[in-house]
Order: sequence, then structure tokens, then C-alpha cells
Amino acid sequence: MAHYVSVIENDRNAYRRAHAYLQLARLPITEIRSFLFVAVGKELQSNVPNKVKASGLLALAPLCRSRGDLYKFMELLPACVTLSGGFVEGTLYQASVATRTAADEGVVTDTFRIWLSNYGEQRPILYALLAVVGKMQLSTLATSVVAFYESPAAEEDSVLKVICLRALNAMRADKALVVPIVLEAFHDADWRVRATACNVVGDLRLVNAVQQLRNALSDAAFYVRLNAARALLALGEISLLERFANPSLDADHSDPYRASICNYILNTKVLTRDDNRYAVSH
Repeated sequence: MAHYVSVIENDRNAYRRAHAYLQLARLPITEIRSFLFVAVGKELQSNVPNKVKASGLLALAPLCRSRGDLYKFMELLPACVTLSGGFVEGTLYQASVATRTAADEGVVTDTFRIWLSNYGEQRPILYALLAVVGKMQLSTLATSVVAFYESPAAEEDSVLKVICLRALNAMRADKALVVPIVLEAFHDADWRVRATACNVVGDLRLVNAVQQLRNALSDAAFYVRLNAARALLALGEISLLERFANPSLDADHSDPYRASICNYILNTKVLTRDDNRYAVSH
């Protein structure tokens, strides 16, 4: 450990420092937490390769043990604008899980409630916060997530809507909160929002949205149709899928594309998502 600390502190070669951070990340040692907060903060404020910044955050995230640590970690993230949104989200998740393990969930929940209020205008950070709220299943913050989905800012930000829907899905939020915005999402102009709405219906078993899924089978976007068919399969609507798949059973068989999607889902029984299309770029 002493060797890697010395490299981080004294070596001018950025890539050797990155290697040192990664080695320390393999063996989280809480005694060097204060040192790493200072060292990583300096890296983020300097003109070093992103590999160094990312390695530093990876080493630091698992060392968070308290509300104070979590706040200090969050203070570093606004300087990470050149790192991918998914990486920022992942390290914030790691730091939050470490804090919850060392402290308790109440500390993390209260902290995120404050952050959602304070960082609401910093979109990349807000995306990460909402995603982590969902992954950590902080269901007491579901109303805050709904508020962001319904905010004026979301009207022009489809990514924000998608992240809110995914967060509510991941935390298994109260259906009474989720159903109204999901039904609205089926009419959104962005196919990504509509496709995500289908996923939520299937995952949360929102049986009162079967008609919306049925309509989505004829959506203009392929992945909306595909996710709608998967959601219908998850809800056990086999007979509906069979009817649309078979022209002899479907009185309205004017949509061969719908028939092919239903046939595909029935033949493969595929419920998993295409990760390449399921991901939304930050």
C-alpha cells in the first residue's frame, strides 16, 4: 500500500498513478480515505487523462462510510463532465452502497432527497442521481422521481423521462404512482419513452395497461412493438398474441408487421431486452 500511495503522491507519470489507483481499488483500505479524497480531487481539477480520473474514483467510491463521505464524493462529480454518464452513475452507486452498508439506508435516502433538490438543474448529475435512486430501490423517493417526470424540464428532455421511468421500475414503486405517468408515456413523441413504458408495464405487471400494449403493437417504431409484445407475454396475454400472429384469427389482419413481431415473441418466448437498444445515451 505504501508504494502505491507514494506513486500517487509523487509520480508525475499519469498512467503510473492510474495503475496505483487501480491497485488500491482492489483492496479498499479505509485508512487512506482522507488521502484519496484529496488526491482524487486534485486529479479531477487538473488536465490529466480521463483514465486517471476514472481510476481515482474507482478507488475512492468503496471507501465511503458516512454521510460526510458521501457528500465529499458528490462534490467531486461535477468535475467529471468528460467521463461517461454511465461511469459517473456507477461510481456514485458504489459509494452509496458502501455508505448504506457502513451506516444505514436512512442516511442514504435523506442525502439523495437533498441532492435531488440541489442538483435538479445540473442534468448529467441529475441523471446519475435518479438512476441510483432506482438501483438502490429507495422507494420513499418515488414521489420525487414522479415530480421530475412531470416537470416542465422533462417536456423537452426524453432522456430524463426514460431515466425516471426506469427508476420507478427498478424500485418497484407503488402502482398508484406509476400507472398515470406510464399511460401518458404511451403517447410520447419519442419512441424511447414509449418503449420504456412497455417495459415498465411488463415488469410491474400493470394489467390495466393491456389496451395500451395492444395499440403499441402497431407503433411506428420497431422497439416499441417488440417491447409491447414482450410485455404482453409477461402479462400472460398469450391468446392475444396468438390472435394477432395468425391472420385467420385476426379480423383486422392489415398489419403484417404486427403479426411478425407476435410470431417472433411466441416462437422464442424472449423476455430479455436487447441491451444495445435498451441503453439510452447520457
